[in-house]
Amino acid sequence: MVLNREDGNHPTMIGPVLLHEKKTQSTYSLFGGTLKSLEPDLKNLMAFGSDDEKALVGGFNESFERATHLLCEIHVRKNIDTKLVSMDIRGECKQSIMDDIFGRKIGSVFESGLSDAGSAEEFIRMLESLEEKWSSLHQNGKAFHSWFGLNKKEDFIRSVISPVRQRAGLGCPPEKFTTNRSERTNGVLQDCVKRECGTAKTDEYTVVKSIEKLVKNQEQELELAVLDKGEYQLRPEFRHLLVAGHKWTKMTNDQRKAALSRVHHVSLEESSPNSVATINTRLVQGESRVFQQMLSAGVDWITPDVLKFIAHKAEGLISEGKVTELPAASAYATFIIPSRSKPTKLHVIIEYANGKVECQDCQGYSASFLCAHAVAASLKRGTLEAYLKWLVANKRKTGGLNYSKAITFGMPAGRGRKGDRPP
Repeated sequence: MVLNREDGNHPTMIGPVLLHEKKTQSTYSLFGGTLKSLEPDLKNLMAFGSDDEKALVGGFNESFERATHLLCEIHVRKNIDTKLVSMDIRGECKQSIMDDIFGRKIGSVFESGLSDAGSAEEFIRMLESLEEKWSSLHQNGKAFHSWFGLNKKEDFIRSVISPVRQRAGLGCPPEKFTTNRSERTNGVLQDCVKRECGTAKTDEYTVVKSIEKLVKNQEQELELAVLDKGEYQLRPEFRHLLVAGHKWTKMTNDQRKAALSRVHHVSLEESSPNSVATINTRLVQGESRVFQQMLSAGVDWITPDVLKFIAHKAEGLISEGKVTELPAASAYATFIIPSRSKPTKLHVIIEYANGKVECQDCQGYSASFLCAHAVAASLKRGTLEAYLKWLVANKRKTGGLNYSKAITFGMPAGRGRKGDRPP
């Protein structure tokens, strides 16, 4: 919303602060839960990032089930660099492996690495193909490849690769994620406490009072920006909040308070037009209940037009009586729905106790774990809410739409091969 007048960069504003003695998962879970209770809209938090502190990740995952966890590339690079050096892989060999993992820029062209894989399947294929190269680069290359597969593969798939960053709102193609801003916030807090208290050990009360003073100063600077004064200036898209000097002098005290308070209450929709909260507020009256329920649940990696089609088709299957539940033959509910494109074919849908609904041998489901047949079956059984909750919790952690499965569905297992040669 504001920029520093001096350098034109965004200032580091202090947000929620937690003082704690132990770095445990329960501590961070309590922090996340407190944030959500104070600001209910945070239930729609799209993403959070970390330096891979396990307790923090676990605690925030408990509080923000829908959120995607991102790993800071700087910290990941540092960890991998340290491992390579510990295995005596240095110089050009080390740099070549780092480039294979994180990509590299040659002139104006960026050459993608493992971190830019378009899906989990592509990442695994790329990693497997690098075993021979890394083994030939260094005598410990094969051992490093094994270490990476055991210790970093799942982290990259869940929190680093391209579709994960894209779904977190980092663009298309997505930018790299770092915790530089968070590190800067820590620096601002530490500088503030040192200015107020010196370098000696300080009690909790004094620290809190120092931070409170810092926050109040930032709030005052934010209000001065409304008058086009102080350290900050409003960004162009927020210039409508400005109050000219000649108008200010004519305002009553209540009018001045109202003008200043507006800068403290800029909505999530105004500041982040692509947020899940924004998507949820754009539900159009007259749209189908199923479509709105999918949007509200947080299914934001599939375009609204496709979701509308899925919802409309599912509701049609229900109204036409096409969904049949089979007699209980196992612990799971099973349904059959005749295919519209191939009348002799039946779609078999299985509903599991954890909320998962699976449509077997279905191209749509194979790509995104969501299809009209699965939605219709859950509507028939009255478990759509549980299905969507499972869907969002899983797909927001594994990369959203699986383009590889969508493209290769129905192709023979040996596609692309020439005899015994791989594609």
